[in-house]
Amino acid sequence: MMAEVPNGGQKAHDVWPGHNPNPGTPPGRGVGFDRSFLFSIPGILTLLALLFSFCGFISVEVFKSYFFLSSSAVFLEFTVVTSWLMLLMFMIVATFRIYKLISIQGRVMIFIMIGTSAFWAVFSLISSAVVLSLYANIYIPYISQASTALSAIKASAAFGLLEFFALAGVTGILLLDLLNVRKTSLFEG
Repeated sequence: MMAEVPNGGQKAHDVWPGHNPNPGTPPGRGVGFDRSFLFSIPGILTLLALLFSFCGFISVEVFKSYFFLSSSAVFLEFTVVTSWLMLLMFMIVATFRIYKLISIQGRVMIFIMIGTSAFWAVFSLISSAVVLSLYANIYIPYISQASTALSAIKASAAFGLLEFFALAGVTGILLLDLLNVRKTSLFEG
C-alpha cells in the first residue's frame, strides 16, 4: 500500500502533530527592541512625561541653589525624581519587552501602566498645586530679591502640571484600550 500524499503537495512526514519544520527560538520570548510602544500614543505621552519630569527636577535644583527647600518643595522634588525613575524603568521594561522574559501577560502590563501613570499623575498634580499656591503667596513681597528662584520654582510646578496632563492622557488612552473602546496592539504577541 502506498501512503497518501496530503493536499497542497506536502510530504507525509511534514504533517505529523508537533512536527516543526523550522526549529528555532519560540516566538515572543526573550529581550528585544520593540518600536511599537515608542511610536504609540501612550509611549509618546510617557516620553513627554519623562521630559517634563526631568525639566522639573532641574528647575527644583536651580531653586535649591538660592533658598532652602520648604516641605512643599521637598515633596515636589521627591515627586519629580521618583516619577522620573519609575517612568524610565517602565519605558525600559516596555520598550525592550522584558515583561515577556518574566512572563507577564499583556493585559497585566496595561494594568501596571495604568496604575503607574495614574499614581504619578495624581502626585504631580498635588505637589505642583501646593508649590504654586505656597510660593505665589509667600514670595510675592520679595520678588526683587528672589526673581530667579521664584521663576525656577514656578517653572518646576508648571513642568509638574505638564507631566500630570501627559500621564492623565496615558491613563485615559489605556483605560479606553482596556475597555475595548479604542483597541491598540500594545503588549500583544
